[in-house]
Amino acid sequence: MRLDIRKLLVISIMAVVGAAATPLTRNAKLTTLDAGGDLDRQVRRVVATPDTPHWMGWVVPAVEGSGDSCCYENLDFNRNRGCCRGCKLEGKNSTFVGTHSEDKSHSGEPIKLEGSRAISVLLRASAGRINRVQAFSQDCEMDAGGLGFTWLENVAQSESLRLLEKLALDPDAVDDDGDRLGESAVMAIAMHADPQADPILARLAGPGHDEDVREQAIFWMGDARGRAGYETLRRIVKDDPDEDIRDKAVFALSQSSVPEAIDLIINVAHTDRSSDVRSQALFWLSQEAGERAAASITEAVEKDPETDVKKKAVFALSQLPPEQGLPLLMKLASTHKNLAVRKEAIFWLGQSEDPRALDFIEEILTR
Repeated sequence: MRLDIRKLLVISIMAVVGAAATPLTRNAKLTTLDAGGDLDRQVRRVVATPDTPHWMGWVVPAVEGSGDSCCYENLDFNRNRGCCRGCKLEGKNSTFVGTHSEDKSHSGEPIKLEGSRAISVLLRASAGRINRVQAFSQDCEMDAGGLGFTWLENVAQSESLRLLEKLALDPDAVDDDGDRLGESAVMAIAMHADPQADPILARLAGPGHDEDVREQAIFWMGDARGRAGYETLRRIVKDDPDEDIRDKAVFALSQSSVPEAIDLIINVAHTDRSSDVRSQALFWLSQEAGERAAASITEAVEKDPETDVKKKAVFALSQLPPEQGLPLLMKLASTHKNLAVRKEAIFWLGQSEDPRALDFIEEILTR
């Protein structure tokens, strides 16, 4: 019998995740509860507890490449450890999430080369309803502000995804400011390792859903969901009638790790029926640099039927590294038959403040 290494790896990760007894918490009245195969029922039970506000959470395997999701403020409870990593769930800094970039060489904390292999999905309940959804790397320490914290064990990814999708779709699931929980629920869905997260995100990105939820689903398909996310984004840029949605899909493609994503952005830059979408595609191409990007942007200057798109393409050339962009801009400023293109090229050459560009402009003015 042939061994499937990937399946063995997933099983190993699940075993490690399942073995995690409690989360990394401080300042919490911690209790544990077995989900017992019915997460929805146990969550409703915690929501109804008289001890409110109240936090609850569980751990699931994280999608590959999900990075390190935590908070990076100078939190009191972490100060004595010589670093600033951890999340206050209550009060100030309770929602600041990002990737740590500070130098840890003197912190005494090991430098992590990869993100956590698991995430903690957190819900906050108050007054008989859920009013916050968050997801952090499993090794992100959390300060619960002295509140109750119920840790749910033996939660299946399928149950977690089902509950989060329901929250994402529920227009009545809002925080204390009245903002929907859908966006944070979508992020948590995208961080799950389970492939079933992909069709859920595809559904949430579809027509008929809240616009902010759609946009979040589209972003995370590009940022976190690899090949499956790319395939859905490919369909969106081809078929979706909403140019704003296609625009968001182009940005998501610029975040994708799939190599063909750049080819798809190039195709959109030349063929989308919206001049705004074509222009945005050219801009995101400029952020990739490389010969293909420069050639595609230059082609748009020459062939796009709309002058506004040509001008946006000139701007995109100005965003390329100087060694790439400056020669192309100088050529356009000197020889292009479209006066608007020449003016745009000269303008962005002047904005570059590169001595070569300024010398070139001076030469043009003294001819």
